[in-house]
Amino acid sequence: MHWISYLSLFSTALALVHPRQSTVDSFIASESPIAKAGVLANIGPNGSKDQGAASGVVIASPSTSSPDYVYAWTRDSSLVFKLLVDQYIGGRDTTLQTQIQNWVASQGRLQQVSNPSGTVSTGGLGEPKFNIDESAFTGAWGRPQRDGPALRATTMMTYGTYLGASNSYTTGTIWPYVKLDLDYVANNWNNTGFDLWEEVSGSSFFTIAVQHRSLRQGAAFATAQGDSTRATTYTTQAANLLCFLQTFWNPTSNFASANVNGGSVVRSGLDANTILTSIHTFDPAAGCDAVTFQPCSDAALANHKAVVDSFRGSLYTINSGIASSAAVAVGRYKEDSYYSGNPWYLCTLAAAEQLYDALYQWNKLGQIPVTTKSLAFFQQFSSSIAAGNYSSSSTEYSTITAAVKTYADGFIAIVQKYIGTNGALAEQFSKSNGSPTSAADLTWSYAAALTAFEARSANVPGSWGASGLTVPSTCQRGGSGGGSGTVAVTFVETATTVYGENIYIAGSVDALSNWSPDNALLLSSTNYPNWSITVNLPAGTAVQYKFIQPLKHFRHSLLPDFQLLSMSEHVIRALEAVHRSGQKAYGFWGNHTATIDWCEDNYTHTQYIAEWYNTVSNIPFIALGLYGAYYSLVEIPSAMHRWRFAAPHFGIACVGLGSFIFHATLNWYAQVLLDEMPMIYVSSMVLYLVFAPTDGSGSLKLKIGIASVPLTITVVYLKFPYPVIHQLCFAGIMLSIGYRLVGLIRNPKHNPGAIFDAKYYIITGAFMFILAFGIWNIDNTFCDFWTMVRTRLWKGEVGPSFSTPSLSAALVGAVTQGHAWWHLLTGLGCARIAAGASYLMLTTSHPDMFVLYHPMIGIVPSVRRSPEFERPEAEEYLLGDRLIISVQEY
Repeated sequence: MHWISYLSLFSTALALVHPRQSTVDSFIASESPIAKAGVLANIGPNGSKDQGAASGVVIASPSTSSPDYVYAWTRDSSLVFKLLVDQYIGGRDTTLQTQIQNWVASQGRLQQVSNPSGTVSTGGLGEPKFNIDESAFTGAWGRPQRDGPALRATTMMTYGTYLGASNSYTTGTIWPYVKLDLDYVANNWNNTGFDLWEEVSGSSFFTIAVQHRSLRQGAAFATAQGDSTRATTYTTQAANLLCFLQTFWNPTSNFASANVNGGSVVRSGLDANTILTSIHTFDPAAGCDAVTFQPCSDAALANHKAVVDSFRGSLYTINSGIASSAAVAVGRYKEDSYYSGNPWYLCTLAAAEQLYDALYQWNKLGQIPVTTKSLAFFQQFSSSIAAGNYSSSSTEYSTITAAVKTYADGFIAIVQKYIGTNGALAEQFSKSNGSPTSAADLTWSYAAALTAFEARSANVPGSWGASGLTVPSTCQRGGSGGGSGTVAVTFVETATTVYGENIYIAGSVDALSNWSPDNALLLSSTNYPNWSITVNLPAGTAVQYKFIQPLKHFRHSLLPDFQLLSMSEHVIRALEAVHRSGQKAYGFWGNHTATIDWCEDNYTHTQYIAEWYNTVSNIPFIALGLYGAYYSLVEIPSAMHRWRFAAPHFGIACVGLGSFIFHATLNWYAQVLLDEMPMIYVSSMVLYLVFAPTDGSGSLKLKIGIASVPLTITVVYLKFPYPVIHQLCFAGIMLSIGYRLVGLIRNPKHNPGAIFDAKYYIITGAFMFILAFGIWNIDNTFCDFWTMVRTRLWKGEVGPSFSTPSLSAALVGAVTQGHAWWHLLTGLGCARIAAGASYLMLTTSHPDMFVLYHPMIGIVPSVRRSPEFERPEAEEYLLGDRLIISVQEY
């Protein structure tokens, strides 16, 4: 009697689908010309919003700040022009040929631009973005990104195939550009690079899939151009890529991981990356092939459900209360924190487009295959459905296709609900209220809308050769094809180094020193920060290799299960840049390279400051140092070596400034040179202050001895950059200072009142250090708890709930930043200890000349002159070349 339940479901589906389809139809009719205009407006040289871009250059967005997207990304522009090429060759817009050829010419010029990733022959094709005048972007970025050449080649080959293999433009322009990109893909696919979100350096599912497509399509294109050698190479490497692609699947969780070999970045793996993969490798002739992740395959549908479900519930406020079988807003990945981690228009549209592609394939096949892998996807629409094939003549087929169409339209309806004014599509829309946010008029968002609309209308792209492919029984890990002889391989590593440091490479074959540490090959720094070397390697041989950088851990490129090199400790440093799980690892200042990432969410307020509270909490630190230095210079006579007393206070201000820069950038050099080492230098200044004779003279041996302390620590720390070394050295200096201060306090020459005041400020300053240390460690130990509390308060899941974050959420978010409290308390503690120590030293020889002045309820002290020494006659006498009278004599 299952037919009764199917009939009931079908009737319900029909009742629901018609109103929504009508609404979606009208939205598509109105939005399509807006989206098309949005795409063309961002293309130079005549786009209305192109910001002065060169001919054929596609800007990502006209947004110039928060964020600045006025750049040309190879990936974005290739996907945009794939849409335009498909429209042109499909006869839907015959006016686009000039635009297409302008883009081809621009990309040909960009291929030749030397950039931080290298030259056209040394890795430069993997450069992700350029300035809109076609010059190199030289700022820090997540590079290389290896999907760009594959996507560009795919778009050009699609256009060239339409023109014909013998067309002069195809042979003379397109093929020379395409083979550069395809050669790059064939030689570099098994090297790690950044993913399409530019955050994870590893192997990306999206990148591997589009590389596979480009080489498979490229083999046919090369054959048509009469280049059988390249065709063979591309076919061989495409097979290797297809084999590697299968390793991303999680059989127990039923989804494809977005990235593997991602280093310290730990995420669930659920990512819209994989849905985008399915739609951008769609082949209408490939049926429901799971090997190539076709949209209607059981793997792609199971993955679709897993990814979409990861955004259900309370992650986004706008998704709360939506039924488990209905469409929701989709973001990049659930751990996203970029611009607070919102849904993206292009991701939500991609979720719809995959389903429209699946509907096309089912209609073409005349059946719907349901397997145990995809069963959960279909059970969203019919709880009684079972594994099997449902022909187009069956009631089940009609029921499922109607329900899936309604489901897909639901994603379009969400975009319609939260679209910007006059149909504008930004990058993201707020997870709280759905308002557009981040970059305005994102070209990729407009293109994603158009490709989804076309998929709904069954306007599908041409086949690229995905049909009938099988995974090789033995997977090779790359190379440039089989055969005898050698192949010139260029190795490129992007690395920032300190003065005198070099990058080396060693590997498993004789040409790479056969793992010999003494014979590791030195890379050239000509294109710094890109280091490169070209080595002739035996063709068809799997090669293991590692880049070696002093002060950093080496990287591997071929085998994930490599063993540590047997090298001496002065060559290998097992020290990696550290990123907390789910935290963004780059910003305006580039990739995070620090070995510490404190317990604060990154980039919550602005792209210019990685850790907001940890950064701004240094402002009082700086102010306290300048405050103490000012009064040291004003109140202490020059004859008493006032600069000696002012120096520690200036040092405190410098420590605060260095810490400010470090927490804003999370850069390793800022960490070592501006945050950690200044702590050593300033504490060494205090060490000199308390050990030098009270008249300020000091022996040369003492000065040299104390100066050698920070210099020695600097040399050791740069060679062995482990934070524990810095912490132990700092603790040793502070203990020495404490020991000396105890001796000074016991000096019988001191006035008892002066000793009491000095002890009070020194001891309370030390207590503030201890309190700060305790709060800091509580912050580290319970980081996950505090992060959870802040997040839940901010979302309104606990405490008062409002449409915007509550005051309690903002207050808790501020006061639970333990490391920020460390800055505030240690800054105040330093100021109190420095003032107390200065007062103690000054009153050793001049007991009544100075007082500890403490405004602000005794919190912020400074050394001032006693009132009787502020009279003009006393002032004149004190400011002579020598201080010749004591207080008693006066």
